Amino acid sequence: MTPNLTAFTGVDSQNLPDVMVSVQFILAIGEIVAAKIQNQMNVLRIYGLPTDEIEKDFLELELNDASNREATTARKYFTELFGKDFKRREGSNALNAALNYGYSILLSAVNRKITMDGNRTYMGVHHSSEHNPFNLGSDLMEPFRPFVDYWLYDHKNIKEFTSDIKYGLVELLSLRIIYNGDRMILGNAINQYVHDCLRYLDGNLFEMDIELGVDYEVPNDAIDDNV
Repeated sequence: MTPNLTAFTGVDSQNLPDVMVSVQFILAIGEIVAAKIQNQMNVLRIYGLPTDEIEKDFLELELNDASNREATTARKYFTELFGKDFKRREGSNALNAALNYGYSILLSAVNRKITMDGNRTYMGVHHSSEHNPFNLGSDLMEPFRPFVDYWLYDHKNIKEFTSDIKYGLVELLSLRIIYNGDRMILGNAINQYVHDCLRYLDGNLFEMDIELGVDYEVPNDAIDDNV
């Protein structure tokens, strides 16, 4: 007997291959959003900032993030990290410009690995805009955004988006982190993570684990000596 998964996937359950792909996509989004929120909480903890409100949202996270906890959490997270006056608006000030630049570096790294593994970047899971040629990359990069936030916290009072800040953000790909228990630089972790995600979405990987953290054995000034 074939289970009726239409309520969860929006796909006719008689078409089993499509249903299984859709289920993989839904489960992947749950893992990706959960990993992003957990990494946001990790950043706040590193700097001794409160996480209570975000933890509440995390506990309310649903399959496929149907209630959009990701967006709700992001607003609270940025307020805790950069202050109550901070608004996440593109290009509105030097800090937002730096965030955008850092995120674009992550997206480029993710897209590069997607194409290296023979996949198309525009076929996304959660992001699905026909005007975005990088929907899949936009999906997969999410858990790594907090590493940019982590670095920029020490530069949150910048008045100008200088070349030194840009250089520091590029160098962030060399930050030592921990990915699923293994120490590696951020750029290598992105490659391994994207490869794992694509195998999972293709049905070639049974489970997808996303555990990320900063390698505390490396001093902070190892990534901060250029700014």
